[in-house]
Amino acid sequence: MKRIYKILILSVVLLSSCDSRRIFEQFEAVDASVWSQEDLKSFDVQIDDHLQDYNLIFLLRNSGTYPFQNLFVFVSRQAPDGSLNRDTLNIPLANPQGRWNGKGLGDIKELEVMYRYKFRFPESGSFHFEFEQGMRKEKLEGIHDVGLRVERSGK
Repeated sequence: MKRIYKILILSVVLLSSCDSRRIFEQFEAVDASVWSQEDLKSFDVQIDDHLQDYNLIFLLRNSGTYPFQNLFVFVSRQAPDGSLNRDTLNIPLANPQGRWNGKGLGDIKELEVMYRYKFRFPESGSFHFEFEQGMRKEKLEGIHDVGLRVERSGK
């Protein structure tokens, strides 16, 4: 199983390097595949062109041991000037019949969720993103990795 997981990660890295629109993509692993509410996943993204439209995509890898159909995530975005924005994402991980959304081999599924489409950053500089699980359970089993992709929006 670990070999398949390593192959999947290598494939994502190789394929992502071919996409010229992608300016940032990173995952943070969840310790022991249990995402606690205190475990914030942080990403710093350098934006050089604030006049460009961007797509912000939340990335998630989960397994079949995840006990719920959806996942609530609190998103914090801090601008270089210190201003802070917070959003809540409700992410459907499975359909009503219990089939997992996302792609992947075996038990691990990778899901891409459009967080912001054609988003324009208010200024250039380094933006800090934090993702916090917002479920009513302190520890969530079955979450393996949390990530963020920022790409230039197509015309």
